[in-house]
Amino acid sequence: MQQECEPGAQNELKQFKLISARGNNALPHTDLFTIMTAAGLSHRKVSIHKNVQIEDTSGHLPETIAGSLMSVEISPRKPDKPELSGILSGSFIENREYGTLVFHISKDRESNAPFYMNLNIFHKSLIDVNIKAKIANGKTADFLALQGYLKKMKNKDYRRFKILNSDGEQVLTSSCPNMHYDFTSLELESISQINKLEQISGTTIGIPYYYNENFLTILNRIIEKWEDLTGEQRQKKLHDLIRLHGIVKLTAYKVILKGEDDEVLNVSFSEESGWIDYHSLGFSSNSGSMKVRWRQIAKDHGPITLSIRNRAYGAAQLYYALNNRITDKIFLQSLANLLNQPVTERSAYKSHITINFKAPVKYGWYNVQHIDIEIKDVDPSINELEVLLLADDYVTAIPLLENYKDAFLENLAYAYALNGQFDESILCANEAIGMDHRSVAHFTKGLAYVGKGDFHSAYNAYLLAVHVCTAEWYPIAKENLERLIRDNDIQTNVVSDKIHKILDDPRPPMNDNEKCYCRSGRKFKNCHGKHTK
Repeated sequence: MQQECEPGAQNELKQFKLISARGNNALPHTDLFTIMTAAGLSHRKVSIHKNVQIEDTSGHLPETIAGSLMSVEISPRKPDKPELSGILSGSFIENREYGTLVFHISKDRESNAPFYMNLNIFHKSLIDVNIKAKIANGKTADFLALQGYLKKMKNKDYRRFKILNSDGEQVLTSSCPNMHYDFTSLELESISQINKLEQISGTTIGIPYYYNENFLTILNRIIEKWEDLTGEQRQKKLHDLIRLHGIVKLTAYKVILKGEDDEVLNVSFSEESGWIDYHSLGFSSNSGSMKVRWRQIAKDHGPITLSIRNRAYGAAQLYYALNNRITDKIFLQSLANLLNQPVTERSAYKSHITINFKAPVKYGWYNVQHIDIEIKDVDPSINELEVLLLADDYVTAIPLLENYKDAFLENLAYAYALNGQFDESILCANEAIGMDHRSVAHFTKGLAYVGKGDFHSAYNAYLLAVHVCTAEWYPIAKENLERLIRDNDIQTNVVSDKIHKILDDPRPPMNDNEKCYCRSGRKFKNCHGKHTK
């Protein structure tokens, strides 16, 4: 056995043995080892009074305490970090006959289960749970039911607390998990009265974020006078009740782990106050129209979708790492921290993450923005595609580029041009330019027109490209042009010479508010720049 030094003392361990003898008639559970094991598993302080022999093994203990000892106190230390933790969405099943409460985890993609549980398992006998009813679109009946469950759990009225997975299989059994949440008397009375008002009004009101005595007073007054109010007065009273106690912004996360054929394997749920600041995502654009559009989306918290491929974690590994987070207060920051883990240069993509920011929805006291995060393993073909692109083997990559067209429009347009599919290249380039008017696809469009022998259209495309494109195009644009002419034995002319000349002169891209290069006198964004948006 080891004894740690007191704080401030030298960092060393004092070792000694505790020797306990048990008589023939002693009960098994009075054995010292049994008592110590029970204390460790339950993480409860235990005081015992026994005859215990101490045998010093390191020469640190005073001789005066060697021999018989009548009292021993064991104070086990709780682990700092749980072996397993996560946020689970589900519903409760109560069996009063057998005194059990079961939490059934939901695998429903919509995850409409009314409760979520923050579970921390330090080991099989030490389990902490923090169970709450969902605020987003929550029902007062769910909160009242939860209060009943929590009360019984704290009173040890349940003999067993069990967790079933989405397939109904039992994954955990606990006799008495430690609870970290309960309703205050004010919360409970307020929720009960809101539930009463919902019943007499036939309207779902929901649960407010803040409670105070003034709120309860106003609520009780509305209930007392409800029958004497006109329909218009009732609507005004409900509106004023919500307005006076504030509309709270809330973010509701749903994390969905997917398997093959998009099968939903697991779903977790969490909520946090406030909305994600879109500007913190770090997006920027060189396009004036895109800047205006992004500012409006950020202002309204409109719907956006982010698609991310990750090299550090497989889908299941990332899902459980995200749900086991214990330091970050902002859920999305936890995901960013995980995805920013350093990896080797040759690491293949392992998982694909799609983050759907939905437009906020108003529920009673809340403006809720739902953010769905879908995680699945990447298709091996994406790594095959990366290898081909790194080897500049665009033509071989065409079938894969077509499968991932939305993410590789510029590459696909270039691959079509190299393969002699000039019309398809132009169509694809136009699509890429429509998404980003400063796209390098302007050069690909000019290349495709050269392949068709339309040097006039090619010249216009290249002239616009050198004035608008923000990517590094010199000298690769000219090299690509010369290679295409040589490989396809294209006959050149005076216009093609002009194209070569403008590609010999690298220049910075024009600002949207500069005078257009065509000398029309108009701003670029209102002249040739206008046709690229």
